[in-house]
Amino acid sequence: MKKIYLALLICAVTQISRAQFVTQSASGKGTVILPLNGVSLGFDIGKTEIAVGANNYSKALIKNNDQLFKNWFFGGNLSVKNSSGIGNLVKSGDLVPEGNLLGFMGFNINNHQRLIDEWKASSVNKLAYLQQDRRKKLVKKYAQAIIDIIETSGDEINDVDFRTATLAKWIKKVNAAKDGYALSRVILDLKKEGGAKLEPFVAMSKDLQTIKEKEYQASLAKTDMTKEMDAAFSEFTATHHILRLTPFIFGGLEARSFSLYSGPSTVSLAKSFEDKLYRNNQVGIGINGQVGSFWVGITYAWIDGDNFSGLSSKEYTLQTKDTLHNQTLIAEKKITGYSGKYARVKSNQLNIDLVKEFRLGDTSRLITNVYYRGTIASRDTTALKNISGIGLGLYFLGNKGKFLGGLYVELPDIGNQAEKAKPIADQNIRPPLRRLTFGVVTKFSLSSIFGFTDRPKKPEE
Repeated sequence: MKKIYLALLICAVTQISRAQFVTQSASGKGTVILPLNGVSLGFDIGKTEIAVGANNYSKALIKNNDQLFKNWFFGGNLSVKNSSGIGNLVKSGDLVPEGNLLGFMGFNINNHQRLIDEWKASSVNKLAYLQQDRRKKLVKKYAQAIIDIIETSGDEINDVDFRTATLAKWIKKVNAAKDGYALSRVILDLKKEGGAKLEPFVAMSKDLQTIKEKEYQASLAKTDMTKEMDAAFSEFTATHHILRLTPFIFGGLEARSFSLYSGPSTVSLAKSFEDKLYRNNQVGIGINGQVGSFWVGITYAWIDGDNFSGLSSKEYTLQTKDTLHNQTLIAEKKITGYSGKYARVKSNQLNIDLVKEFRLGDTSRLITNVYYRGTIASRDTTALKNISGIGLGLYFLGNKGKFLGGLYVELPDIGNQAEKAKPIADQNIRPPLRRLTFGVVTKFSLSSIFGFTDRPKKPEE
């Protein structure tokens, strides 16, 4: 079983891994939905978790919509993992399997159509069209000059019929050139034309075209409006922002199997462990908002759960001996046992993410995520404390939004509530800097996120 599980991990590593949420924390929870269309595969090697999900959220974002209850989307996520993490899996192969099935549905409202209309009427496009029109007229004038050069150089061909055919051929090619690049290709081909009969014609064409090209390039430089368009583009992006609001609901089921250690059994040490099969359900609401390069995500869920996260785990080795004559056969079994007062507890969970994008260069980006994770309104605070954690995630994007890497640092229990719940002799209350959790984000690739940003592109020159 251990080999099969590790093989699945290796297969997952070879994929372009994606998850359905932008943000990540030590608990793996996020609130900002990634606009992914289709099926995704993600993994978290620190928790030995593999997740498969699908949604059509990107289609809802593409559509123009400024009305409530339109542009619906839906999705789901199925994940399996070893609750004890990869350490126990590698050391002993003892699994504490856990599975989670989550579904969500919502709708999106945005200002896409208004931005599109204002972009079309913006000075950026007007300048681009003006530049394009000037260049078209300049190319047309240059093409006529090349035709004049061809006709003048044709006097160097003595054979009248050959001259007529040659001039018609090259004039036709010049007229067929649709832009400056195509015209340059025709001129280059003309300069390469060979043959004794054409040598004087080509030589004169080259001399005359060289003079005319200098005039053309000087005039072309005067039509360049890059600086004006850059200034207009910066002004447009500074005064126009993407606005999106995405409310959604979600719900799911979770199941876990583990061994609860209740102390040494006087009957048999093997009976010191009680197999537990846990199932819970959750339902919640969430909302994502975007203003330009800022995102905020909030989810609030009602959980019919337990206090598994507060139990402590140890690895036990159960030995059995069989003796026959002068020989002893010893068998060992590795068991991951969880100890503590186990209880089913209902609670609520509040998760908040604030995400901001920063430009590091023309194409590279830094995505920062400040987040809050809280278990609140526990119905039994003796078994499950109300715990709040905060963290900061950093994700780096390279050219074309490709994911380069990511990490997070988290203070998981701000008030040391979990430690304070233990007997005084067992408490290990430490200052915040000594309780920080660090992680490298490998659970998803952000290759399709922005996408999510929807920056307007400058017109092609």
